[in-house]
Amino acid sequence: MSDEIPSYPVGDLTGQSPPIDWSAPVKVDVSFVKGKTILVTGGASGIGAGFCKRWASYGANIIMGDISVAAGEDLIRGLRQSTGNPNHHFVEVDISNWESQVRFFQEAVRLSPTGAIDTVVANAGVNIQSE
Repeated sequence: MSDEIPSYPVGDLTGQSPPIDWSAPVKVDVSFVKGKTILVTGGASGIGAGFCKRWASYGANIIMGDISVAAGEDLIRGLRQSTGNPNHHFVEVDISNWESQVRFFQEAVRLSPTGAIDTVVANAGVNIQSE
């Protein structure tokens, strides 16, 4: 039996990005996200908003969900203006509620210009603070 780890090059079949060589300075061709539909939960602020802004600038279609409606709508309005892409959308979602998540995904498929979801970033979290 060989100790070599098998390699299965499925990137071309699945549309995945190529492997990244972390032993050298990372040079990533971000053009592969252009036209892709990316869902981001918890995208109205913080890291999630950073994901949305960066990928929108690379040409991705962003569908963002959050419980913070005003912040989410503001971010999407800004993305549409800065990129000229009308395919950025905000959908209210409460990730602690299963039915809300299902509605979010159904709405995302409806809003996607291709009818597909290419990537999901499960960024939202539930913070419970004890007093």
